[in-house]
Amino acid sequence: MLERASLENHNVEPERWRGHRVRAVDGSCLQLPRSDEILSKFPTRSGGFGETYYPYAYLFVAADIFTSQVVHTMIGNKFSSERENLQELLNGFGRGDIAILDRGLDGKNVWKAFEDHGQKYLGRLRARGISRLKFNPRLKDQIVEVQLESEEIMKIRVVRGPKFKTGNHLFLATNLLDCKRYDRKGLLDLYKKRQAVEDVFLNLKNTLHAKNIRSKKINGVLQEIYAALTMTSIIAGLRYLFEKKTRDRRISFKAICWHIETAFEVLLEPKPSKQLSRLFKDIAKFNHLRQPGRSFPRYSRQPEPKWINEKRRPKRTCYA
Repeated sequence: MLERASLENHNVEPERWRGHRVRAVDGSCLQLPRSDEILSKFPTRSGGFGETYYPYAYLFVAADIFTSQVVHTMIGNKFSSERENLQELLNGFGRGDIAILDRGLDGKNVWKAFEDHGQKYLGRLRARGISRLKFNPRLKDQIVEVQLESEEIMKIRVVRGPKFKTGNHLFLATNLLDCKRYDRKGLLDLYKKRQAVEDVFLNLKNTLHAKNIRSKKINGVLQEIYAALTMTSIIAGLRYLFEKKTRDRRISFKAICWHIETAFEVLLEPKPSKQLSRLFKDIAKFNHLRQPGRSFPRYSRQPEPKWINEKRRPKRTCYA
């Protein structure tokens, strides 16, 4: 881990899910310019086709599931570990808070870290994790016991979700053991809100163009990333406030970004109440009907390069 920041104090007062504050946690890579200074902290990484030319930074984010605002973030390089970053972020979360985790953020050490901090988790099990846990895959909801290295017994609740096109089921692991307060359907609906952190990366990279870092200095790189993260939280907060009044409609993130960019001088005026009121009315015009939730899993439809052989062509990834 090279850099860590918290934007929680600058966010909209969050909603709570059954008395808990909930965040979605995930990571993504950002391509950086190539320079000797950047390479000293952010080395290149190797993949299936050899060493990359440009260095990469690893961005680890915790986002509020209701507002899609970034509340905690960490920046590292290719040597950063998702699980270690997650366990370090737990120090900034409160007791009783819930973290929604994707595949790869499971395992006994991660679950034990949540228990030690008095926090809750809801995460998807990988195929490897499913094979290691001893539970009945035919049951929709069950509590299993896991033995730790210290011979301590830890209880984990396993919830079965819908079946994918591949024939496998979605399995979620959680320490929300009260089946009456946290029913199975409620947990499955809560896991769908993990999309909030995916929206953060989408808006950060595509709308605010954080994937095109220009500075060749480490401080400049960090400034650009944190400026984009701050702007993402501001725009997401404004959109959340608009959508609280109109539950069935959604405001365009890009429209808010463009209006704020073109009318930034309004925010610098000493008494900009009239200008801000007109600005917000203009932003509210860029809304559309909210799409209903899916009843089927989402599959990636990324274009596949023609030069990849059929034998090496990766299978399409399925997300819950």
